[in-house]
Amino acid sequence: MKKQIIGIVIVLLYAFPFAYYAMYKDFTSGLLTGYGIMIAVTLVLAYVCQRFSYIPYLIIGNILMVAVSLYFNSGMAEDPAWDGYFKPLWGSRMVVVVGVLNLIPQAILFWVMEWKRREKQQAFKA
Repeated sequence: MKKQIIGIVIVLLYAFPFAYYAMYKDFTSGLLTGYGIMIAVTLVLAYVCQRFSYIPYLIIGNILMVAVSLYFNSGMAEDPAWDGYFKPLWGSRMVVVVGVLNLIPQAILFWVMEWKRREKQQAFKA
């Protein structure tokens, strides 16, 4: 029961539209800090998921983040400057690209954590 509650909390944290927020911050202020915040928060969540074996919640959370970001992005579709700012990808495609690119640091984190775990096992066997 406790694992399910923690998993639900992780999914709810992932449900924040990080991709949309990063794009909105970029669009309104020209700063890339939103992307940095997105990467930092999702890396922390990915670390927790990997450390405590909540991998299904990680997958669901990443999908939900892109879906919620697409929903918020649809509200900006009325602004022609929004799509023009993210040319040639347009707004909705950019949300998907940002969501997929956000998986790269998470995959690297998984690889490093797995490498360290195996290294620790090798040292323990010796």
